[in-house]
Amino acid sequence: MVFNMKLFRKKISFQKILNKEKFYILAILFLVASVRVFIDFFPSSADANWYHADWKYRQKISTNSSLIDGNHNSYPLLVSITQDALKSIWSGGRVGKVNGGDILFTSSDGTTKLFHEIEKYSFNSGELIAWVKVPVLNDLGQDIYMYYGNESCSDQWDLFGNVWNDRYVAVYHLGDNCNTEGCYKDSVSGNNASPYSGDNLANLNDNFGKIGGAISLDGNRQYLKIPDSLDLDLDSNFTIEVFSQLNELNRYNSLFDKGSFSMKVDPARRYNFLGLVDPDQASFSLASNFGAGKVVTSMAIFLNHLFVTVFDEQSSNMNVYFSPDGQYFQSSGVFTVSESFGGLNVFKDRLYLFVDNTIYSSNNGSAWTSEYTISSDVFVSMVVFNNYLYAGTKENGRIYRSLIGTGGSSWNLVKDFNDEEMKEITTMTVYDGKLFMGGDNGRIYLTADGSNYFLDNDFGVESLITALGVFDGRLWVGVSDASLGNTYYRDFSGNYTMSNFPQN
Repeated sequence: MVFNMKLFRKKISFQKILNKEKFYILAILFLVASVRVFIDFFPSSADANWYHADWKYRQKISTNSSLIDGNHNSYPLLVSITQDALKSIWSGGRVGKVNGGDILFTSSDGTTKLFHEIEKYSFNSGELIAWVKVPVLNDLGQDIYMYYGNESCSDQWDLFGNVWNDRYVAVYHLGDNCNTEGCYKDSVSGNNASPYSGDNLANLNDNFGKIGGAISLDGNRQYLKIPDSLDLDLDSNFTIEVFSQLNELNRYNSLFDKGSFSMKVDPARRYNFLGLVDPDQASFSLASNFGAGKVVTSMAIFLNHLFVTVFDEQSSNMNVYFSPDGQYFQSSGVFTVSESFGGLNVFKDRLYLFVDNTIYSSNNGSAWTSEYTISSDVFVSMVVFNNYLYAGTKENGRIYRSLIGTGGSSWNLVKDFNDEEMKEITTMTVYDGKLFMGGDNGRIYLTADGSNYFLDNDFGVESLITALGVFDGRLWVGVSDASLGNTYYRDFSGNYTMSNFPQN
């Protein structure tokens, strides 16, 4: 399981979904009834409802009933506060232990102890972030008590994940700030995560989220990796929700990957969750049949619909279709084709495609506008990279790009390969924060800035790079030569390994 994003802003949470069998949580953003009243109490000899005389202080916590919708049982309630009283006694406060271990919570009767987990405690500032399992949370309002002021007790927090009920299978608070195997702790089942940059363990940038810690990722090489386990097996009955801050929204940003499951933010600022089958038991079924002599050439998600380009070999027309479910398609447009077509891409809230030597765009999926035309070549590939829309050509091996996508004057030629390098740019993709492109002469080039291009691998002049794609942290390459069609994969270190299709 991999989590990969520019800023894992804090948490994955689940709200109003208590009928689900499993919760998959990568830390909690808010499961929130707000704190209304804090009052510092001292015990008296007549306090029969005091938890224990060794605890000198308590505060009453009342939930804000106006923020609670419905009834919730065994609920992890967030308590987040900074108070001088919650500093340690060595810092002028009233908490007896520097780790906050004497802090405990009880129900409204003042004596029934509740499970709690401390996410963060600062003895010198009095900051406390804790999760308390309350028996019932509802819109009638609830009171609980927080006790502290015992210098000699053992640590009172729960060590066994009891704060989170059996519908939570993983909770990561992301404040560990570490660089060793399994150092990002799971509060529930011990499915601890490891911080990676490429293929190596690494320090991830520590950050502050809305609640407690967070991690800042570069969006390219950095991610959290969680070993597979039975606890984390995904089926059709689970919910996942991600809170994150993304620095760039003009390409697909992957937030979560596990086998065939993937959660991404698309360039139109919508979340897409893909995959509902175990990859080891995956099967394909026919979604739609466009008929004999019809070839699907490209696909994209736009305005919550699946768009496809379909070439009709009989009429030599390219049809654009769209569908809300991938089964029942309607026409979006028809183009006459001479040589090349396809390349659907979403860029800055518009859908783009190319037909021969012209790039078109649409803001609604039905009306198309000609954006840019070249006179001496035709387009064969298109991709979004580093806030630009790139288009590659055949015959002359040229790459054009635009910062805004619309208006012919916004397009510029940024690379002109010579015949020995690459005459046809058949495919492009983004991997490891770089733009990769492949074509004839069996060569793959890359660029990190869109201006300087470098040869990354040479499969031989008789080979053709037919496809590039990214999966499971690797760049996958389709290569065709005179006798075989092979696949290769590239790791972050730049090594290419053959992975042939099985021979019948």
